[in-house]
Amino acid sequence: MATRRARSGFTLIELLVVISIIALLIGILLPTLGTARRSAQSVVALAKLRDLGSAAAAYAGEHREQLAITSHSRRIDIVNGRSDWVDGQSWFHAYWPYFSAGGGGVFDPFDMPTDRAWAEVVNTHYRSPLDPSEPVEVGEFRPDLTPRLSFGQNVYYELSPGELVPGKPVDRTKRPFRRVYAVPSPAMTLLYASLGADESGELDGAALTSDHHMAHFWKNSDDMEPDRLALGRHGAGEGYVFLDGHVRVMRYEDTLDADRRVDLWDPEGF
Repeated sequence: MATRRARSGFTLIELLVVISIIALLIGILLPTLGTARRSAQSVVALAKLRDLGSAAAAYAGEHREQLAITSHSRRIDIVNGRSDWVDGQSWFHAYWPYFSAGGGGVFDPFDMPTDRAWAEVVNTHYRSPLDPSEPVEVGEFRPDLTPRLSFGQNVYYELSPGELVPGKPVDRTKRPFRRVYAVPSPAMTLLYASLGADESGELDGAALTSDHHMAHFWKNSDDMEPDRLALGRHGAGEGYVFLDGHVRVMRYEDTLDADRRVDLWDPEGF
């Protein structure tokens, strides 16, 4: 008489138990993986800020200690349909030689890099992995125009006395802190900070094509609330690079506080 062979395999209950255990493990691991990913992105973002500080130092070393400007004070003439910068290039154009593949020459608005080469530099060096907005697509921004950036330069370095003290004439030829040696304490003066979208991923129109922080407005406002400064990308604080090149994660309140007489944006302090 033939014997019946026992069937091998899992019962339905056993399968459900295994699936439940796997789901439980995934639920435990996902937050840990998310935290690790965020920490890695934070390290990369701070490294990019440090690179901007190094580029600023290299540029100043090649231009008699003079810092690059921003679109705040850049004057543009249009020649043959292209932009010609009268007072110099904005920092993201000025740093092109340091970040372009093969160490390209000075950014030339009449002989511009390809859209692909420009988008690669912007996304690799001027965009933060913590920025919730979309990366720059090839051809989205013409290379001689301001792209969507994740970092902004402190505008104090290019302000004239008339912009700092109401009532004085604005003379762009007089910028007391344009050169590094004119800043009393480079280790206590901010150079770059995050710019643009907040944690919701929303961008206002000004932040879309901005490259700087108008921190002197924050100081003179009643509530000292910053605009265009992305907060909370590094957890409780934000990433900042100082003029001397060092990088720190700090709360915005620790960079500008009237009660404590703290102002790390103004080269002269509070």
